Amino acid sequence: TYTGEVDHSSVLNFLAHADLVVIPSLKEGLGNVAIEALMLKRTILAAHTGGLPEVVIHEETGFLFRAGDAMSLVEQFSRLLNQSVNIRPENQKVHFEKYFTVSAHIKQLRQCFDPFLQ
Repeated sequence: TYTGEVDHSSVLNFLAHADLVVIPSLKEGLGNVAIEALMLKRTILAAHTGGLPEVVIHEETGFLFRAGDAMSLVEQFSRLLNQSVNIRPENQKVHFEKYFTVSAHIKQLRQCFDPFLQ
């Protein structure tokens, strides 16, 4: 089902029930939708742009295609349909917990500031 624009308060509910989350951005900051999809262990197909490759590790936590390249998107989508590659939800969970939880952010901030606080 293509939903079009979704109200922000409903996004997590939609993501929780999605079989595939496609993020066709041409430019992207960190990619909060990708982080939320990762947290919910959804299959992610995202453009290789901005911060998305930090969230989506190709063929490990999701799939990347060249931003702005429709054929690249179609190729990756075809691979998903043909089940030639699968993402292990355990990989997604580990990656999310290591880099994107509140405690992970606090740990990273401490690593940045500890040298100045000693």
